[in-house]
Amino acid sequence: MTIHLKSILGILSLVFVTFALLASCKDEMGTSDPEVIQITRFQITSVTPSLEGSIHHENKTIDFLVDADVNVKLLKVEAEFTEGATLSPESGYSYNFTSPVVFSLTKGDQNVSYTVSVQQTPIITSFEVPQYYKIGIVADTIINIAFSFGTDLTKIVPTIKIPAGLTISPASNTEVDLSKDFFYEVANVAGATKKFVVKASILPQETMVRGVWVPDPSHTSVLHNYQNLQDFVKLLDELNLNVVYLATWVREMTLFKSNVLKSNSNYPSVEDGWLLKGLNYDGPSGDPIKDLITLAHEKNIKVVFWYEYGFMRSGGSNPPATHPLLSVNPDWDGINSFGTASNYNGTDYYLNSYDPAVQEFMLKLIEESIDLYPEVDGIQGDDRMPAAPRNSGYNETTKALYRQDKGVDPPQNYNDTQWVRWRLDQLNAFGVSMYNRIKTKNQNLIVCFSPNPYPWSEQNLMQDWPKWIKDGIVEIISVQCYRETAEAYRYTVEQTNDYVKQNTDKNLLNPGIYLRNTSAWESVFTEQMKINRELGTNGETFFYNEGLKNSGNQRVIKSFYTGKALFPTDN
Repeated sequence: MTIHLKSILGILSLVFVTFALLASCKDEMGTSDPEVIQITRFQITSVTPSLEGSIHHENKTIDFLVDADVNVKLLKVEAEFTEGATLSPESGYSYNFTSPVVFSLTKGDQNVSYTVSVQQTPIITSFEVPQYYKIGIVADTIINIAFSFGTDLTKIVPTIKIPAGLTISPASNTEVDLSKDFFYEVANVAGATKKFVVKASILPQETMVRGVWVPDPSHTSVLHNYQNLQDFVKLLDELNLNVVYLATWVREMTLFKSNVLKSNSNYPSVEDGWLLKGLNYDGPSGDPIKDLITLAHEKNIKVVFWYEYGFMRSGGSNPPATHPLLSVNPDWDGINSFGTASNYNGTDYYLNSYDPAVQEFMLKLIEESIDLYPEVDGIQGDDRMPAAPRNSGYNETTKALYRQDKGVDPPQNYNDTQWVRWRLDQLNAFGVSMYNRIKTKNQNLIVCFSPNPYPWSEQNLMQDWPKWIKDGIVEIISVQCYRETAEAYRYTVEQTNDYVKQNTDKNLLNPGIYLRNTSAWESVFTEQMKINRELGTNGETFFYNEGLKNSGNQRVIKSFYTGKALFPTDN
């Protein structure tokens, strides 16, 4: 067989080209890029529903946005990544993401790291205005907050809480104008932002009693001169109070010149039984009571005569022979079961509150004050009227009345149920007479009482004031809820409010608060005022006016009394 050279050369050439091509392919495979390893999916599975991270392969980051209430200190993760690679820290476990966590992926000689960051969704967790004790309602991106009547919305300083790591603009505790919709912007460290709008509103004008007791001139100089009167009414107006309870009967003396007192005492003239005797008053009418009523009414502030001492008398256990009342009416003194002067605590001694003559004397005093000052707005009985020590009622006059009614002498045991009930009925009947006599003088006069909390009031001073409410003879009851702590105050007011509600559907309770002047009192006072708002009491009354001068007390009152309030009986 003959093989041509030309053919052999062609075959050799083809083999060479084939080998060249194979060599070329081998070179290309040897210089190609290695396999790319990466995290393909990253989840947080400890929340419901689970969250998908945003993976950025170019800068090797993974980002999450979680709700503000998610505990970022303990988040379980699940990751998917290149087959055959290992992840550190491992998938399927919980980690602390308060700061970014680096996850490293390794396969052979290859290694890549992803930084995982968990940011909270921009959110506002609370919105409060401590100055006015107001709390906003945060619903998604809208914050609704209501302020009391009279609040200046252009100067509000909110305290705003946001989760750690977020920022807010304007900052918390910055004065802002909420008279129109106001916007806040919250951002996280990743730059995500969210806007929140505050919608503030003004509540309707309140209707409530905002009172203060003014004791006799030996404790306060309010009535000493006209300038003091003007300053006092100006302060009441600035603090938005609306009623003054003016001590009118104290230590067998009256704030007005009383012929009734002169006729039943050893005072040689009406001036001698006058609490303002010797006062060189310089007001336009010459009468500080009349000028107080005039000035107060100009500011829509009511004046109520407060019969502070009621049936209590001065002189202790052995009143002097010159005692203004007992020197003329020795049988008016209260007597206990031992035949001595009746008292409930060793210091407070009483006239015989069950004696019809004593009762009539008090009623005529009240009527006289109304006749002298027809512009007055009401009368208030105290924790001493109607009242009597528990151990009292053993005067011959009272024993005779009981014997006539029950056919037997009063028992020596002053806690005997029937004897207690009979005496309570006598005092309750006086309350009814007092109410009727006042209303006969002027139907528009307000009849008020300021007893101690029940049942203490009955157990010690025979004041069955729930019955007064049931009988309809009380329009405002300012129970003396004087307590030194918020906890004790809450207990007292809640219990008192229960007794009121058991006997009427009217909002009559106007708790009394004793104003202190200590640095610690301001916070206690604040809490007591908040408790009243929570329980829906008919305002409160402060004992007494000198405490209104304290700057701390003023701050608290101004925070709650942002505007004028309507008086309940004016509706």
